[in-house]
Amino acid sequence: AHDRAVLQLFANACQEGKNAKAWRLAREVKQDHGLVACNKIAERIGLVSLSNRINKLREQRMEEEIL
Repeated sequence: AHDRAVLQLFANACQEGKNAKAWRLAREVKQDHGLVACNKIAERIGLVSLSNRINKLREQRMEEEIL
């Protein structure tokens, strides 16, 4: 439920061009599949740099899980 609410806010921020807010919201997403959804939203809207940052965040989280 938390991630779903954050995803809605993330999508709104992306559509409004509020990239800094969208990035803050993406970091609040707890589960990996939520970050995948954020990435898809950012890509669809054409926010390549935001999409890249989300991918890096996913990679960092995966590395932390391994260690």
